[in-house]
Amino acid sequence: MTDINQLIHAYVTEGACWHEFSIHPLKDDNTFDWHHCRFCGMSEGDLKIGEDIRPDYSTPDNFKKLTDKLFGDERMYEAFEYHAGTAWANSGTHQYMMQWLFSDYARFVALFAEFLRLPETVREFGYKECSCKSMGWDIAKCHQCNGTGKILRPWAKLVEEENHGG
Repeated sequence: MTDINQLIHAYVTEGACWHEFSIHPLKDDNTFDWHHCRFCGMSEGDLKIGEDIRPDYSTPDNFKKLTDKLFGDERMYEAFEYHAGTAWANSGTHQYMMQWLFSDYARFVALFAEFLRLPETVREFGYKECSCKSMGWDIAKCHQCNGTGKILRPWAKLVEEENHGG
């Protein structure tokens, strides 16, 4: 199963790489070789100082990035709030729902990852319009969307890969 933070990262950044740097031995001439990401090929030496390559969205700064993105999509936020409300009702807490939801960043992040993995969430929010439609291209010939006019968002692609063992 995809790491919770990796799934959230794909949502927040619309698919920026979840870098995984591989270890390379020294070159034959005994010079140092930078480690490269096994997904995008980026050199570790190209990272900006202090760049968070694998953010933990339960920390205050990264949590803000998540909520900024989520609050920008009112329909998705309302659907998530309903999902979280069900978890709150089953929790047995005496706190108000919003107080309960926002008082523990890790709980919020775990609930949001659970929400993203729901089939109805993928169906409702997991697709975006393919650029072939806006560019006026022949949709039937588009290899990105295979004629549907829609492509999976990066987070939804991770969920689909989980569901289909890919």
